[in-house]
Amino acid sequence: MRKIISAAAAAAVCLSAATAMPSVSAGTVPAGGIISENKVTDSGKCGPNATWNYEGGTLTITGTGNMSNYETNQYVPWLKYKDQITNVVISQGITNIGASAFAGCSALRTITIPSGVTTIGLGAFQKATSLVSVDLPDTLSKISRNAFNQCTSLASVTVRNKDCQFVGYNDTICNNINGGTGRYSGVIYGYCGSTAETFASDCQYRFELIGSQPPKTTTTTTTATTTSTSTTTSTTTVTTTTFVTTVTTTAPPVIKERAMGDVNNDGFIDAVDASAVLAEYASLSGGGSGSFTDAMKKAADIDGNGITDAVDASNILAYYAYLSSGKEGEDPFAPYRK
Repeated sequence: MRKIISAAAAAAVCLSAATAMPSVSAGTVPAGGIISENKVTDSGKCGPNATWNYEGGTLTITGTGNMSNYETNQYVPWLKYKDQITNVVISQGITNIGASAFAGCSALRTITIPSGVTTIGLGAFQKATSLVSVDLPDTLSKISRNAFNQCTSLASVTVRNKDCQFVGYNDTICNNINGGTGRYSGVIYGYCGSTAETFASDCQYRFELIGSQPPKTTTTTTTATTTSTSTTTSTTTVTTTTFVTTVTTTAPPVIKERAMGDVNNDGFIDAVDASAVLAEYASLSGGGSGSFTDAMKKAADIDGNGITDAVDASNILAYYAYLSSGKEGEDPFAPYRK
């Protein structure tokens, strides 16, 4: 009887121990008996014909056409991986990078942008604080406001389209914001006479030429002329060949003068311009030297008195209200137009 009781007790102990142990599926245990952690992968849509795939720190965008634009980075479909993304690859076929798409990706170090991409959206890489350099293809025609705002590690931006549009002022590309003004200690690379050079000059950023300039267009035309002279006794043929070479070179783009009131040269006359004028006025009033270039000063000086001040800012705001109302009433700029 005692043996039966002892055997039952031993069986109970073994059963208890077995149920206390965690269950592990056989498929997750390698030959060595150590549980391996599966690599995280996820995917989904990010545009009408665009998809995303995240795996091991790399976010890849594939498909055709435009990516979706997002009001803030809280709406991006890869939000839960935002702080783990180290590399973004935009594949051939995608034509724009959506607004706020990669904003706040603090671990992002490299981005690959292929030829065919034409636009970088509003705040697309804002506060990507680990991003060091970016090379923008010659198809890129527009860099939207705040695209590379407060990218603290950014040291190099290469712009290969000599006519690329920069929307905004020094808030578009900067390492940080100081007193409402963007500051950038890196280098803007571009071609001589390009909009990138103008942007760098306006923002007082360092600019350097890309190693080789865009190829010049050269056309060579060769014309052959044959003259024949005949007499009754003999025939003499004289052949004269004339070579005419026409060389056509592509001149640097003409940088248009800024419109009155469009201080940041983004194509709009609005409260942003008025705010920039007030900030410049505050800097000058405090004994500072100001940060406006000559082109900015000319656009800001609405009343033409040679001074950038609160009166100019007020005139810009009045004009902005005039435009917003559908141009009802009197044009506030009319008395100052030549």
